Amino acid sequence: MKREPWRRELAAYPFQTEIAPRWSDVDTLRHLNNVALMGLHGEARMRWLATRVGHSGVDADQPALRPVSVATDFVAQAHYPQPLQVGVRLRAVDADGFELATALFQHGHCVGLAATRMAAWQDGRPGALPNDLRERLDQALADQPALPPPPADHPHAHDGAIDHHAA
Repeated sequence: MKREPWRRELAAYPFQTEIAPRWSDVDTLRHLNNVALMGLHGEARMRWLATRVGHSGVDADQPALRPVSVATDFVAQAHYPQPLQVGVRLRAVDADGFELATALFQHGHCVGLAATRMAAWQDGRPGALPNDLRERLDQALADQPALPPPPADHPHAHDGAIDHHAA
């Protein structure tokens, strides 16, 4: 993920919000610990689901949407008490789940990235997405703007080596 320039650009994430870290997120080295940062990625995912798809994550009449897999890159240190800007981008949707890219920024600099595969959990294991939820996710993907072009000074900006417009 770190090698994909768009992931470190807040403008690449159509959903953005601010999250304040807690004092309990600080480690002995005086920065936000990695477990706390992973939790902030989770908070960003849930805020995106509630805002963009209408899924609160806590209503018993909705499927339990949970990660199947998460890959995380820690890019830089973040500090308390400054808020973090978080971004979420829907990457893909299929019958069995969907993929989200999340990023954390502080003072305009990327501090963390995550790629998450989400699914609807049933009977203790991932299952197919309900049709109505899949339709809302498909619509969210269709409504999402294309990725911004790479910075002009990026080494692969003009050679076609990186597809910056893929969802």
